[in-house]
Formats: sequence, structure tokens, C-alpha cells
Amino acid sequence: DELVNALGQKSVLRSKDAANGHPTPRIEDLLRDTLVRVGKNRLGWDIAGAAHEHRDQSIVDLFETGVTDFSRYKLAKAFVRWTRDHNASDLSEDERAAWKRLIDKINVTLK
Repeated sequence: DELVNALGQKSVLRSKDAANGHPTPRIEDLLRDTLVRVGKNRLGWDIAGAAHEHRDQSIVDLFETGVTDFSRYKLAKAFVRWTRDHNASDLSEDERAAWKRLIDKINVTLK
């Protein structure tokens, strides 16, 4: 709520402003490569081929299409567990760059 109030009505931040290659990205797309690895290694959901072939499609859409028991909650929980043993350097270069762009935009907006 504080962030929304600080930004006001005209300073809307969008994941599209930070993501590369996605026409309508969701916040999950800023973690695309890592979520594919987490899905495969921790949940047994292997969509690496589809993710590579369809770089312009949302990662959540690919999981929904390729995994019969897909759940955003399960993926988010697996990612949070992954973060216990990993840090930002374990993200791909593209992911770190996208998050840096988003954080930079947040910082500029809040000043």
C-alpha cells in the first residue's frame, strides 16, 4: 500500500518496462530461466524445450500448457525454497539485468 501511495496515479510500474522479448510479460517472466530450472529440479516439471522454443510466450502459460498438475502456488513455494540456498548470482545474466532495470525504475520513481 505504501508503494502504491508513493507512486501516485501516474507513476505505474510495469514488468514490461524491465523484461526483454516478451510482449506482455508477467513478473514471473523476469525469473524465466530460473523458474524453468526450479520447476524441473524441484517439482519434476520439464518445460525447458517449450521455454526455449517459445521465448515470446509467458512462462506461466508454458507451465499451464505443459504440466497437467501445474500450480502457481507450488512453483512459487519451490522458488522460495530455492532462494534459501541460492543468491542473485545464481540467476541468469538476463534475469539479473531485468531485475536491475525494474529496481532502478522503482528507485527513480520513488525519488
